[in-house]
Amino acid sequence: MTKTVMHHLLGIEHRFRGPPSRCRLCGRAMHRVSPQIDGMKHRGSTRQERGKQYSCSAVLRPVIAALRMVGVCVLPSFGCRLWAITVMLFRLLYLGSCISNMVLNNSFAFEYISVVLTTVSSLLASSLLNFSSAELRRAVEKLDSTIKQLPAGKGSLKNCFRRVVGLTLIGWLYLILRLIAAISIVDNQPAQQQFQSIFYRKPPDHFTDLAMYICVGLVSGLEVFFIQGALIFTPVLFMSVCMILAEAYAEHNRVIVNLVGPTEDLGSEFNKVRSFHEKLCSLVTYMDSIFGKVIFFWFLFLVVTVCMDITQLFTDDTLLKNKTQDDVFFFSLKVIYSVLSFLGTCATAANVSQQAHDSLPTVHALTLRTSRMDLDTKLQVQFFLNRLTSPTVGLSGWNFFTINKGFILNVSAALVTYTVVVIQMNPKAMRVIHHLVAQTVNNGTSTNGNSDSTESSGNSTNSSSY
Repeated sequence: MTKTVMHHLLGIEHRFRGPPSRCRLCGRAMHRVSPQIDGMKHRGSTRQERGKQYSCSAVLRPVIAALRMVGVCVLPSFGCRLWAITVMLFRLLYLGSCISNMVLNNSFAFEYISVVLTTVSSLLASSLLNFSSAELRRAVEKLDSTIKQLPAGKGSLKNCFRRVVGLTLIGWLYLILRLIAAISIVDNQPAQQQFQSIFYRKPPDHFTDLAMYICVGLVSGLEVFFIQGALIFTPVLFMSVCMILAEAYAEHNRVIVNLVGPTEDLGSEFNKVRSFHEKLCSLVTYMDSIFGKVIFFWFLFLVVTVCMDITQLFTDDTLLKNKTQDDVFFFSLKVIYSVLSFLGTCATAANVSQQAHDSLPTVHALTLRTSRMDLDTKLQVQFFLNRLTSPTVGLSGWNFFTINKGFILNVSAALVTYTVVVIQMNPKAMRVIHHLVAQTVNNGTSTNGNSDSTESSGNSTNSSSY
């Protein structure tokens, strides 16, 4: 007796992925089952074995390590909490220093207001993540256990890990550039004046200008590392979580696509698919409760800061008359990175919403087979359609707005309109832009002219030698 016949005599049905057929030896029908629930090995097992080392905590490890270095407590431990409290005290002291400097000097320029807003945003983001660290740990564990039930298992996280590493490296690169910018522009003002503006006292008599510049550069470097670093890597963590959720939805959508086709057991499979989709939606809601406030305040301060930076970039006489253009370059780099960070965060969050509703056409295709469905299956399909069409599944900013493509378009259009209005309302900015464009064109023309003159002189030399 063959193994296949014994298989049927034991009363165990065939379990596989693909269209149903009949056993060649015994003629019994082989039934298809839901691959993410039954626990049997299938074609996705090879991918699962290759990706066993990838869990959600392992995928998030690079950005979590970066956040811990800059003083944000994520997935807490005692040492991490102590370090986060120390860095929080530095942020509070720096915020008090900035506000005192504004009040004492009676200066409310865009530059000082932007620094205060950035520091407040960093304080809020780090504080909210510190208080939600235990909830974030539980959410990551739930997400990890849910992804294990997918056909690809943890193998689907391999691409997410690469993208998280790439985003973290980009964040470190930008942070290093900000550190270089903060240190390189220290000598733009007298050393004694900068020292007194930071420490609120005159420097000791034995301090040289170099010593004062070192003290000022050290404080500026700490400000960039701990305040800007928190604002750089907090969106990276949010984007990483969004990529994992989107990948889980995409893998589940592939399971739903496999349901389209003739099958004899659609009712039980569809119930499992629908319940698993609800698990993913509840995970999105749980993550939104953790990141909603963080993203709301981050978006709010980011948009206001970008508008102020754009205004300063095109209206500040110091920047417009800068000879070396170093300040303009680093200032423009800050604005560009802020805009790109905003767009990247919105795009990854919008992808979660898109993947959550991406199975709607497939479920509509299943409704064409109502003649083969019993009443319970028809109700399950109708419930699933209502879930996919009525509420928008996705991440939000404290439930004030849902991050989707429409939100990206509206905010981007508002920022572009504001930039155009600022440029048009300031004649100096228009003249500077025309000057920079003309200078670029003249440099290209002079380079070509020099090359032409070099060639002509070479030709004349050759002709004289002949």
